[in-house]
Amino acid sequence: MLLRNVIKYFTGLLGFVLLVYLFLFFAYEAAKVGIWQKSGTVESAVRIVEDSVLVLRRVDVNDFLSRPFPAVGDTIKTLKDSTATLGCWSDDLQAAKPPWHVVPIEFTHDGQVHRTMIWTRVPPYQEFVLVSVLQVLRFLITVLFVVVGLWAFFKRPDSAGVRALALFSFAMAGFMITSVQVISASFAAFQIPLQSIVNQGLDILSSFFSAFWLNLVFLFPRPIGFIKKRPLLAYSTCYLPIIVFTALFLLTTVIPISFNAAMLSLVIISLQVFAGMVLLAVQRIRTEDRLEKRQIRLVLWGTGVGLGLLFLLICASLLFQTWFTESPQRALFIINIAFLGLLLSPLSFAYAFGRYRLLEVEGKLRRGTRYALATGFLLAVVIGVGFALSVFLRSQLGESGSNVAMFVTVLAALGILPLARHAQGFLEQRFYPERQRLRQMILDFLEQVIALPDSQSFWIQVEGRSQNGLMVDGVYPIIFNSARNQFLLRDRDPIPFASESNLVPMLERDRRPIMVDEATSAGAVLLTS
Repeated sequence: MLLRNVIKYFTGLLGFVLLVYLFLFFAYEAAKVGIWQKSGTVESAVRIVEDSVLVLRRVDVNDFLSRPFPAVGDTIKTLKDSTATLGCWSDDLQAAKPPWHVVPIEFTHDGQVHRTMIWTRVPPYQEFVLVSVLQVLRFLITVLFVVVGLWAFFKRPDSAGVRALALFSFAMAGFMITSVQVISASFAAFQIPLQSIVNQGLDILSSFFSAFWLNLVFLFPRPIGFIKKRPLLAYSTCYLPIIVFTALFLLTTVIPISFNAAMLSLVIISLQVFAGMVLLAVQRIRTEDRLEKRQIRLVLWGTGVGLGLLFLLICASLLFQTWFTESPQRALFIINIAFLGLLLSPLSFAYAFGRYRLLEVEGKLRRGTRYALATGFLLAVVIGVGFALSVFLRSQLGESGSNVAMFVTVLAALGILPLARHAQGFLEQRFYPERQRLRQMILDFLEQVIALPDSQSFWIQVEGRSQNGLMVDGVYPIIFNSARNQFLLRDRDPIPFASESNLVPMLERDRRPIMVDEATSAGAVLLTS
């Protein structure tokens, strides 16, 4: 019980910290993009080999004023007649400085030393657009994962499945924050306090995303037999591989152990994600419950597409690293495609885990999807406007506009919730007219109820108005008579509900509609005939 409470409170606190940090982080990222867009940079790139030697890993001939042009693999000897170091390359060619800055360089090609001139240029417009789209997608995915995790957690904090969903969502949010560095930190307009420590913590959290995913599959849509019969072995299968890998990785900082950390991590993540997908597919084939089939199908399609594209992206970036680094625009385009697919993951879980059920009517599901997409579009518009405005202010105010740009971006982020609340009424009226109709029905009924002559008229009005407001065939008002210790239909006829059954405490606790097939298939309530 103590461990369960610790996990519960840790999960809630983690979600709130992530929510606050992600807005600060993406304001930091937006300011970087604004500065980078006006600065002089080069498309060519270098890497460090043994003895701190700089070697070109990407060459764009447009970066050089004249021949001779270096080639990939050539060694940079000097920059501005000083020994070439990564710090010098970053300071002179990848920093927040005005464009058209000319730097003499010396490089070695086939054993011969050559001299040429390299100059900085503003980033290409296509690259700026791709970077901006990527930042907006990262923000949307991160916000959706954190919001879905917090929403599910506060709906059912005592559910192991919901806690697994929340931790998986937070791990994916951490991955989106730390895994992709679009613009160098040298373009930052301000520094986030303790950013390196926070990012290290998010790196550790994100490394567990496949473990949280497998744990979630063990519990969704209902706990499988393996985790019921052998819980210790099931949880070890989820978390022990990542714990061992993390321990090995930390050990390398103390003891010189040689192993391919990236490849081992990829193998563990791949096996756990693939195992989760296979388990879901097997459960969908085996289950005869139509509700569970819909839940599993939605998660398989939504998260399967997102995680599948992400997995392919990671594999491609490791296996075809040279091909990726040859063209930044090509790499950005592919990452944007993968992130578009990843948007489906938090949306699919939002519906499949919504109050631990899927909406019963397919039409409602479609309308719910449109509602979520419309809200997501509104979010993207607000962030896009804030980002564009911050870039415009920097272009008009120059370096002095950094603080103003940051303030505008943060203000746009904070304005999302009030704007979303104002838009919610319109979206609900467009996609969920029955909610508005039911509210109006209740208000009209409350105004007229005092004039009803007797209880029989009252119940007739309740049934008739509820049928019209909910658009259902039958409504049966049931109340509990404490004097007779019975549930009565219309305050008169006894019915077989018992106060000691599982159903009544659930209704009293959750205060929400319960579908019969949901209650029985989830094993939450045992109903007699």
